[in-house]
Amino acid sequence: MNYNDGFGGGDILDGNLIFNTCRESSDHGPFNSWDRQPYFTNVVDESIYSTDMLWREIRNNFFIANYQSQESVDNDDGSAYFETHHNFLAYSGNGLKNDYGGHDNVHHDNIYAYTGKCMGDGATQLVGHLDFFHDNHCVLDGSSQYADFEGATGPTDVWPVMFNNSVFSPDGTTTVNGIDLVEFQKSGHDLGTTVSTIPSDDVIIGWARDLFGL
Repeated sequence: MNYNDGFGGGDILDGNLIFNTCRESSDHGPFNSWDRQPYFTNVVDESIYSTDMLWREIRNNFFIANYQSQESVDNDDGSAYFETHHNFLAYSGNGLKNDYGGHDNVHHDNIYAYTGKCMGDGATQLVGHLDFFHDNHCVLDGSSQYADFEGATGPTDVWPVMFNNSVFSPDGTTTVNGIDLVEFQKSGHDLGTTVSTIPSDDVIIGWARDLFGL
């Protein structure tokens, strides 16, 4: 599934099972987007034409990012105004991904099963257009790296907003930008996020059943 520009937004991708994609290249995954071209529309306010767009939703999907896919949901090159929530996302190298000018990318209430890291944000953010990552379950596939983001040494008011995530790693520890989670939280960020050891497959499948009401 590919969204090859932003246009007016308002799209909803709901209730899909997608797998066996990206078989010739691992450079994206079951879902890929980019937004390299601004458009003038009046979708947000019928009385005004602007480059503003409606939010897009990716929800209630089961994505299997096999064939070493880079992400289950790969938001490339300026992708903006995406709300990705209540999905079961299996495998991949990354959870939330945003880069090259992307902004307003929100991931919440997702389950990332056996991923390389939960969140890798390579986009420099602006106040009022931050990325959010919260209330997710993320099972790491062998690494202890939970998240990293560009600009981590810069002003904290443009860091991605992160909170209340449940992280699971092989040894029950994890890092943000190479810093132990507990130490990172002393900065006042990512409060409510916890880390523990990886649960059984049955537990993870149970999360998926609960997520989809099965």
